[in-house]
Amino acid sequence: MTDPPHTPRPVPLVVMAGRDRHDHSLPEAGRDKRPLEGLKGLDVQVGGRPIVVELVERMARSGHFSPVLVAGPAAAYRAASPELRVIDTDGELGENLRAALEGAEEATGAEVLAFTTCDILPEAGDLERLVADFLRRSPCPFWMPLIRVPDDPALLGASAWKPQYRFRPDAGEAPVATLPGHLIIVRPATLRLPLIYKLFELAYRTRNRSVTYRLVVMTARVLSSLLWRDLRFVATLRPPTATLEVVGNGVRIARALRAGDAASAEVAGLVGNIFVRHRARQRPGARPGALPVLEGLSFAKDADTEEEAREIEERGRRISADESAAAAPDPGA
Repeated sequence: MTDPPHTPRPVPLVVMAGRDRHDHSLPEAGRDKRPLEGLKGLDVQVGGRPIVVELVERMARSGHFSPVLVAGPAAAYRAASPELRVIDTDGELGENLRAALEGAEEATGAEVLAFTTCDILPEAGDLERLVADFLRRSPCPFWMPLIRVPDDPALLGASAWKPQYRFRPDAGEAPVATLPGHLIIVRPATLRLPLIYKLFELAYRTRNRSVTYRLVVMTARVLSSLLWRDLRFVATLRPPTATLEVVGNGVRIARALRAGDAASAEVAGLVGNIFVRHRARQRPGARPGALPVLEGLSFAKDADTEEEAREIEERGRRISADESAAAAPDPGA
């Protein structure tokens, strides 16, 4: 008798659903758009319900994620939908990330956690494609997909203004345009978490600015804390590595993004040099982090503008209509 096939255990998922507290100005390509403010998880509606409720149900229904938690102001989200499992947080992105991760670890005890944003409407085929790639690469310290931009620019719709980055999916392949995928899966114990909270906060604030601007801002804001950390290492006779690793690899990442021809695996290695603890990288058999280039446009089209929100709402209506039609009994049966 053969053993039954292995079924991967569902990964706990946190939906980041806080407020955007910063400048909502858009780059030149998006100057004709109207930035979306407030609690997008509640304000964007799908089928008459807050998008966060629809998203939680979709991710849970896939069977790949459990439990599905929401990180945001608890009073607002519980008032809208009492069945949501909410991690109460209402600060800056870095604060929200810390609260989300610590709350999810306390609730689940899991070694692997997934994160997504509250303003996407993932389609089932895209989700299956992304999860299959993650399972193929697991275990790894981080998995952050890049979404291939379709050849037909009309498919981007209201998201056509978003900054794109060019990567080679594999060494030797031609570069392709990509957008960030709004699903990340990590092993927190392997990561430099305080640094990640700070860098993700700065990355989000500058997400629609040039690569050079983002590099300057992020380096300037974290440099003093890195130098102080390294001074403390010297005092305990440990080698100071953080400053050189973060700044050196950050400059290399910026160069790769500006050149637009780096292999995604090469950039994943540079990201790992910043985010992954040195000891975790040195363990025998340690796998690198992954930045795979994948098809999955619904994971790239978040709602930064009112136009994108309306497009998501319309797509939600079409999906609901298609699902209702598929579930209806065949009158000829």
